[in-house]
Amino acid sequence: MQLYRCFFLNEGDHIKAAESIEADAVGEAINQALVMLRERPQHRTVEIWEGGQRVYRAEPDRLENAELSRAVQQTTGFLRMAAIEARRIADDAPEVAKRLQFFADQLEAEANDLSRLAQAGG
Repeated sequence: MQLYRCFFLNEGDHIKAAESIEADAVGEAINQALVMLRERPQHRTVEIWEGGQRVYRAEPDRLENAELSRAVQQTTGFLRMAAIEARRIADDAPEVAKRLQFFADQLEAEANDLSRLAQAGG
């Protein structure tokens, strides 16, 4: 476990609060810090430091974009996995194959649409 320091800053980039986080990796520390930042609307951003080195700074617009990007990736992944599973079931159950193929095609189309929208907006 690594020890990270999180500094919560106001609009003027002044430190208003600090927390220590123990995490196995910086990504885990970032996730914990972002949760804390969401719970503290009075703070504008958070910086994560490991020793004397800043390893992350969350800006409000980057925070929203990162959350949207992560949600898009998770959702498209889920939709594609559901489509794969529906097609597998269709192969095993010919009596429902036509409906499952349609369902799988719809899931795949939703994943593609979501990916296109995210790319156009980002």
